[in-house]
Amino acid sequence: MKFFAKIDSPENPAIVTPFFMMHYLWSFWFSVALSKYLSPEYNFSLVMIVHGLYEAKDALFSKTNSLPNSIGDTIASILGWYSGYFLHGTVSNISVLIFLTLIVIIHVLLKEPHTYSDLWSSSN
Repeated sequence: MKFFAKIDSPENPAIVTPFFMMHYLWSFWFSVALSKYLSPEYNFSLVMIVHGLYEAKDALFSKTNSLPNSIGDTIASILGWYSGYFLHGTVSNISVLIFLTLIVIIHVLLKEPHTYSDLWSSSN
């Protein structure tokens, strides 16, 4: 098992990959966006539930992710949420929208091209 690697797989697990930052940023910006509407407890719970569902999807349906990587991604998500919680008063709404858009763009750029076609493949 590696601490850091460009890609993760069950055969070569890695705790941290470039997607670590995606999980961090996603939780950071959702923490900021939800801070106006939810108490910190509900905000954290909602972000962790959504993140947990994403990780559960990886664990149940993906053959390319490892458990150590899911744990690393969850740690990134927790760190991102706490960063957003402590900085939410200094971030504007437009900043949240810009960065959420960037997160989607970065995700698409980092994803291996074949993984999207696998979603629609009839052989799964």
